[in-house]
Amino acid sequence: MLAMKYMGKDNGGNGGIVINMSSVLGMKPYAGCPVYCATKYALLGLTRSFGEPYYFEKTGIRMVALCPGTTATDMIHCYAAQEMFEKLGQLVENLPKQMSLCVATAVVELIAKASTGTVWVVENGDEVYEIKQPDYSSCRKSPHAI
Repeated sequence: MLAMKYMGKDNGGNGGIVINMSSVLGMKPYAGCPVYCATKYALLGLTRSFGEPYYFEKTGIRMVALCPGTTATDMIHCYAAQEMFEKLGQLVENLPKQMSLCVATAVVELIAKASTGTVWVVENGDEVYEIKQPDYSSCRKSPHAI
């Protein structure tokens, strides 16, 4: 909301881009941290909603979400994270991790090319890629399948 207030063309700003940092856990459930997952899911909904053409045309601000996979940061080495992984039978040391430089490089790439309302993933040190989320109505099960 502050970005729209200070960057929005409708408020005298120049427009720009907001990159919301979500997580791959914003797209899949994980028993170890349901509240963390929920906040990351919410951030994707916020990004996609403010990424609608109405807001871009009004403000000139592109809203984009980046979902990094496990990244080698202090956060995954804190006691709470290690305890959570151990409860699920995983060790932090065994998780595939990427360096934070991979995430920073993805941010620079998104500034240059990402369209408003899009969601991107960077994981395992690979190139950043856009994901397409299906419309809920295309995911409907057969009415007879129970």
